[in-house]
Amino acid sequence: MNMASVNSRILIVAVAAVLILPQLISPFMRSDSDLSQTENRNITPFPQEFKWRRIASDLEEYYNDRIPFRQWTVPVSRGIQGALFPESGDLSIVGRNGFLFYAAPGSKECPYLQFVGKYADPITHYDQKKMLDYILKAQKHSEENHADFLMVIMPNKINIYPDMLPEKRAFQQQGFLAEELEAAARASQPEVNYLYLQQALTEYRGRLSYPIYFAQDTHWNYAGAYCGMKAILDRLELEWPETWPLPENASPNTAENNLAEFDLRSRAPAGTPAVWEPDYKIDIPAQITRTDIRKGYFITENPNAFDQREVLVFRDSFFHALWYYFGAYFRKVHFYHDEYDAAVVEEIKPELVIYSRVARTLPYFYRKKIR
Repeated sequence: MNMASVNSRILIVAVAAVLILPQLISPFMRSDSDLSQTENRNITPFPQEFKWRRIASDLEEYYNDRIPFRQWTVPVSRGIQGALFPESGDLSIVGRNGFLFYAAPGSKECPYLQFVGKYADPITHYDQKKMLDYILKAQKHSEENHADFLMVIMPNKINIYPDMLPEKRAFQQQGFLAEELEAAARASQPEVNYLYLQQALTEYRGRLSYPIYFAQDTHWNYAGAYCGMKAILDRLELEWPETWPLPENASPNTAENNLAEFDLRSRAPAGTPAVWEPDYKIDIPAQITRTDIRKGYFITENPNAFDQREVLVFRDSFFHALWYYFGAYFRKVHFYHDEYDAAVVEEIKPELVIYSRVARTLPYFYRKKIR
């Protein structure tokens, strides 16, 4: 065997090791749930179906989220970016008065790219139709099982506090998927029960003396959730309890700080100042019993509730601040941290189904099969 042949084989083996070995080792060193928690976003699922125009982009998005040793390479990249561009880390945009905004460059789940209408992978009319079809399918399934249905979309913080974006950079909102979807629902499928909370929360922000989102966390606080609860009950045409103060008349309890995990603080560039802030929890008279069934599933019961129906909520992390108010209003509520699941609806047989998602996840949630 000549030297050229040996060198060729060595090169082939080396290239194969570089390309294949990390793929084999990496899955044993982390899970998708680890990445979801570390990067505070939904990891792109494997495409459930393929359209010839989207095969390349769907697969690229899936494999980019599973690059071997991503849990180590991403922090290194974040550090370099933070040093070169201090107003923006890999997962946080540093705004005014200590405000941090979630970012995920290169992902359709990036609120900033959604905010300016420049998606990493453009959202087509076909995508919008698939989203509406998904919501309508969930609604029809609920109604077939004798349950009312409401899809609730929570706004990204960037849409409620755009004035807190960095002064050094010019930001102009060009459009937003949740608004586009709402308009499409009104135009083509008005029967879809769809509630986007941006308008209600923007109005509350303008007339309240306390904040409704955390400055250094992605999520709204208890006060923001309380305003959301008012908008949800209005949409469902349900009465607001006389014993509950209206959001503009409420005096939030600032002694508790249970929700302020400051998930963006740990993802901001080095040297970003910390901002302490309370929960702004609004106390209401209620005796709620909470039973944790398993991870991601718990039940609340309140026999003296205003509404005696049994409710099923498919939720994400935003609903963590809403469970207290939902548990006070409805007799029995099942909280599932998951997408819409037909089998769960058929098992529990609720009288009302709430399917809630934060707006930034809209490009992904509809890809999971309902059944």
